[in-house]
Amino acid sequence: MDNFPRECLILLLGSLLFVGGCAQATHEETTPDVEQVTERLLELENQLNLGVDSLQCGLELVADGKPTFVSNGFVIQTAEELREMCVGLVEPRTGATWNNDFRTVHVLSNNAAYVVRKGTYTINFSDRDTQVVDPVITTIWHLVDGQWKMVHLHESSVEIF
Repeated sequence: MDNFPRECLILLLGSLLFVGGCAQATHEETTPDVEQVTERLLELENQLNLGVDSLQCGLELVADGKPTFVSNGFVIQTAEELREMCVGLVEPRTGATWNNDFRTVHVLSNNAAYVVRKGTYTINFSDRDTQVVDPVITTIWHLVDGQWKMVHLHESSVEIF
């Protein structure tokens, strides 16, 4: 450092302070409002629960593109496949209810979050006995053009342990 000109050292330190200040300001601007995102995603999860009991199947909440839905190892990759599967599941129903055991929102950034929920889903059918399942469901959400859209859903109702 003895050969390093003092003016360069001052310039270097000043630059580092400036860059550090910019990084700090940028970080503060991009910090998500966790409470607001959590509240909105819980609203959307409620809409999704209601949507799967109608022939719309909550598809308005799914992002454009290639959605992926996984249920106990069964994979659906297109919106059309998702719609067909949903209609096949919903048509024979006379109603269903979802009761949450827990829901947790994990905000990853301003435009990405996921929700984990577990509960009891009671499904009434016109042609068979009522079915009760206890799934764990994870949904991944992405903010697209100001709208939160689901980009992935994984559901499992098989106890592993």
